[in-house]
Amino acid sequence: MKCKFCGKKAEFFLRQRKLYVCKADFFNFLERKVERFIKKYRVKGKILVAISGGKDSLACLSLLSRFLKVSALHLNLGLGEFSKESQRICKEFCKKEGIDLILVNVKEEFKVSPKNFSRKKACSICGVIKRYLTNRIAFENGFKIVATGHTADDLASMIILNFLSGNFDLLFRLKPYTEPSLDLKLVGKIKPLYNVLEEETEFFCKLKGIEFVSVKCKFERYASQTKIKEILNDLTKDLPQIKLQIVSNFLNLAKNVKPEKPKLKFCKICGYPTIRDVCRFCKLVKGYEN
Repeated sequence: MKCKFCGKKAEFFLRQRKLYVCKADFFNFLERKVERFIKKYRVKGKILVAISGGKDSLACLSLLSRFLKVSALHLNLGLGEFSKESQRICKEFCKKEGIDLILVNVKEEFKVSPKNFSRKKACSICGVIKRYLTNRIAFENGFKIVATGHTADDLASMIILNFLSGNFDLLFRLKPYTEPSLDLKLVGKIKPLYNVLEEETEFFCKLKGIEFVSVKCKFERYASQTKIKEILNDLTKDLPQIKLQIVSNFLNLAKNVKPEKPKLKFCKICGYPTIRDVCRFCKLVKGYEN
């Protein structure tokens, strides 16, 4: 088979796109997607990329660094050997690529970790910690935009999960780009890989020789989103493009929907935005949630 782009002999088959490509055009394919994203949303300035040590976030950091000035943020969540390995990989990658890295040990600095909660709550707590600290650290270090490595797999599963849960406000806020509201201490958020698949980020990292964390967090298997991802992965056997179709169709629908903005105030403890008197992160730190 021939490469879709250059006509030379194809080296790889991207199953979920039904696309044959050579190695060079595979890299070009992903780079063009990120470059188009940057131009479409007029992303500029210095970007903080949140990295976990996994394939998606490291691919995101690597691809964005080709077009923008980037720094990285890694949150060590205190999850034993998993967190130690994740931190090592992030530090070594950033050192090799000459990218500034902000490293925060959440358990040591804030005395809180998802490990302290039940397995059913751990993923939810982890999300609260990461969202809060990523925004706060970005804001306090002068970044207006944070990039995350969310892929089409992530978005498709989040779309289904929020729909099934009836969380329609959250559902329609699942956009690839969110404007900053610096008066509210909220930085903007971008998902440059929203139409890139996990199998493609893994392929990218392996071809580039980028080491990434291959083991999963022990709590991940209990998360509802993980179970939906497993169902979608199974469906791709008969419907290869289902994840991309879910994301594309949802974003077309979401264009005409303006979710009601939550009424925000500032947390009495930390001064960051919340819908409550005390934000969930401060409640965690103070031991109000268990």
